[in-house]
Amino acid sequence: MKHEILIANGILILHAIVVGISVAGGVALFTGRFAKFHKKDFFAWAFIACSFGQIISLVFTGGCIFTTWEKELRLHADPSSSYSKTFLQEYLPFLPDGFVHAVPFLTLGALIGAIIQISFAIKRKKHKQTIK
Repeated sequence: MKHEILIANGILILHAIVVGISVAGGVALFTGRFAKFHKKDFFAWAFIACSFGQIISLVFTGGCIFTTWEKELRLHADPSSSYSKTFLQEYLPFLPDGFVHAVPFLTLGALIGAIIQISFAIKRKKHKQTIK
């Protein structure tokens, strides 16, 4: 049972990192950070991977796979566990439910916005290279 809690805590940490990257990516989108994209931009690639992963998880599982795994592990380790909500509702209960339910759409919008900014950045670089 102890190993289930350790694995659940590991998933929690990974999940928090993914959520943090996604939130930071949304902020980065509005500050125009992705407009300065270059091929070695680790953060941009991490944001795209995390956001795309969230969307894929939502499409195929109807929710976040990390939440499902963590919830199952915690319930298996302790059947009286009260974890029954989403990650955000569980660990950030002050967030309004309307916002929490809008997160997939915000993530998709941020992903599309980042891809648009990145594509324009790549086109600008290619255009500059052809002028030289």
